[in-house]
Amino acid sequence: MQSRCEKQNRDVQKVEREVGRLLGQNTRAAGLFDVEVKAAEQGFAKLSWKKIAEQTDWATLSAGCDLLPQQRS
Repeated sequence: MQSRCEKQNRDVQKVEREVGRLLGQNTRAAGLFDVEVKAAEQGFAKLSWKKIAEQTDWATLSAGCDLLPQQRS
């Protein structure tokens, strides 16, 4: 999607809706990324994203596991 924004002159609002729809369809992964859509100098969409390291670590630890609180004896 990022390369498509660079190659084509895409509308900012359309790209924002696409990103929102994609994150909505992948709710578990949505919290792992910080996605930002801005208008470039020419007014077209520029997409930037990064992984959130703390969330990625937590997702790796909790994948497929039910985490229960530690019981004190």
